[in-house]
Amino acid sequence: MSLRTLFSIVLKILGLLLIKDFLLAVFQILIVVFTMSPSLETCVLYAVVTVINGLLPYLFIFKSELIINVLKLDGGFDEDTIALNMHRSTMFGLCVIIVGGYMVASEVPVLVRLVFVIYQEKNELSATNPNVGYLLLSVAKIFVGLILMGFQRPIANLLEINRRHNTPAFDDEDEEAE
Repeated sequence: MSLRTLFSIVLKILGLLLIKDFLLAVFQILIVVFTMSPSLETCVLYAVVTVINGLLPYLFIFKSELIINVLKLDGGFDEDTIALNMHRSTMFGLCVIIVGGYMVASEVPVLVRLVFVIYQEKNELSATNPNVGYLLLSVAKIFVGLILMGFQRPIANLLEINRRHNTPAFDDEDEEAE
């Protein structure tokens, strides 16, 4: 299996996870629209949030090759294919990218929702200082996820350095398998 195929599979799985967030957002918006009769401006914002939350799963599931090309996920690896005897640094790099991708994929819908809530608090509730703490936390999570995906090689090397300096006696068997 090639790295490109693996990343395509992982992105499609993340897209499936995003469908959950999309459906949750749609149901919440429908409840608000039918029970609270919001203004036209709020309905437009609901539509924008719905489109963004619907676009993300579409991109992850049907345009995974585009995401792989834009983020250059398959670059920076020594091996082009995945086998059972994969080198540890390659495995660490894959794990770092998967974790970073999951962080970004799970936090983008939260960020969109928080931006909408803050906008709604400012305009409809006339709040002068809405709480932006959760918004900043969400942005930080996305930033960390992007950093993990972008700098997977140095992070994997950092994990390898720790292993090289603390090699236990039983680790010799693992190196023979590599």
